[in-house]
Amino acid sequence: MTNNAFTGRERMLPDFQTFVSFDIETTGLGKEAELIELGAVRVERGRITETFSSFVRPQNPIDLMITVLTGITDDMVADAPTPDEIVPDFCDFLGDDILLGHNILAFDCRVLEKYVLACGVTLGNDLFDTLRYVRYRCDMMPKPKDNRLTTLCDHFCINPETHHRAVADAEATAELLLCLKRYTTPKAKYLEEIQT
Repeated sequence: MTNNAFTGRERMLPDFQTFVSFDIETTGLGKEAELIELGAVRVERGRITETFSSFVRPQNPIDLMITVLTGITDDMVADAPTPDEIVPDFCDFLGDDILLGHNILAFDCRVLEKYVLACGVTLGNDLFDTLRYVRYRCDMMPKPKDNRLTTLCDHFCINPETHHRAVADAEATAELLLCLKRYTTPKAKYLEEIQT
């Protein structure tokens, strides 16, 4: 895979029924971004069966832009568990299921990597990125104006409780997957067959 903490393969087709959809919120968007919230839902045959949610206490202040976007303030995370206290519980929750998220390969997994490795853990879960699937593997008509999670939620009339909060976005991404399953192209199926 793309890093040392997540060693599973990237799944290219949504041909699975059980998975964990996860999302994170961070202090910023750059390389030094720190965790401030972890959220995940386990989905079995289209139904959420378990939920994980926790704030995380960062070492540095939250960027004002992130507070405006998420509503999460420094005061809200001041008494939260530290990463070394909560990340092992988060990894336990993920278990061995396929991990699902929107843009997880480019962002979420990269941010989580240092925390997961610090816990002495390697996650061998297969990964499915709904953003990459929308870009390269599905054929939606009409196409949405962009591939952001909020735009895709609007496109499919998915109404999360709130945007840019970890559990709400994890739930929305799980629901998005169920909508996207209708749009696997024949080319995508063929590519998957010759790659396995």
